[in-house]
Amino acid sequence: APEDSQTESRQKKVSDAKADAVILLNQAQASSGKRDYAKALGLLKKAAEIDVENHKISELRNELNQKLSKLKQLYSDYDKAFSARRILTASNILKEIISIVPDGSQTETRQKQVSEAKAEAANLMKQAQVSSEKRDYANALSLLEKAAEIDTENAEIPELNNNLNQKLQAAQKFKQQLNDLQKMNQYQNILQLCKESEVLPPEAFLEQVIETAKEKLLNYQSCFIEAKLQFNQGNYDDVERLCTNLSEECSWDGEITILLNAKGLIEKAEKALAKGRFRESRKLANSVLEIIPDNQAAKKVLKAVYNELKSKQQKKMLVRTAIGLAMALLLTV
Repeated sequence: APEDSQTESRQKKVSDAKADAVILLNQAQASSGKRDYAKALGLLKKAAEIDVENHKISELRNELNQKLSKLKQLYSDYDKAFSARRILTASNILKEIISIVPDGSQTETRQKQVSEAKAEAANLMKQAQVSSEKRDYANALSLLEKAAEIDTENAEIPELNNNLNQKLQAAQKFKQQLNDLQKMNQYQNILQLCKESEVLPPEAFLEQVIETAKEKLLNYQSCFIEAKLQFNQGNYDDVERLCTNLSEECSWDGEITILLNAKGLIEKAEKALAKGRFRESRKLANSVLEIIPDNQAAKKVLKAVYNELKSKQQKKMLVRTAIGLAMALLLTV
């Protein structure tokens, strides 16, 4: 009877121990379900000390250890990715971490890191867009470069960068063309370039260029009109002076050469007229009108030639009439 009592006592202890182990196992499972793996492992350790033969305890311990090992690796991978500013990769790793440990200081810290990096990169991209709209492409590219340093895997940045580089190159080409035209004082072409170009420099700069070109074009046109007026009035010295000034400013303008050539022709026409070489004078004046159809000086020469020739013809007619009368008188005597 005493032996039976001891056996029962031992059996009860074993049964109680297994029950305690099961309780601890259940508590560990509950902690694992809450993602409190450290607590779960602590409970499993106690359960294993009580019931070393419970396979469920060892299976759960192995499962949790594997999760913690994976979690440790994920933390390491995340830190490497974030240090390399590979925010997309870091964000994807963080999702895996959250699937294992949805909360906790380490997870929250990393979530904050990713959110701040994305926000900073997005803000720089927005500033770059604003600079681009203001046609400050160099500054926009600088801002994008900073954004790329923060978020190296952002797919939008290379696309924006390529677009801005194209705009910058076009703007540089525009400036080069503008510079060449400004050197030659080609005001009309400057205005046309500003009107047609799709990629322009900052608005304030462009307004100043257009205003200056319009002002200089107006002055140039006024001087040219004055030169033509002096030409019509026969003030050839003034024509020479004005055309010389215009030529120094805009040597490319063929209209100045045409006016100077016309001036030379009309001077020759007037000299020929003065010397009585009416046919030569008329030919030269007609040449001027071919160049400048509305030229009054050439018309004046032609009128003078016509009057001279008419007067000459009338004189010839008078002479012939006089001779005829004289002959008639002689015959009647």
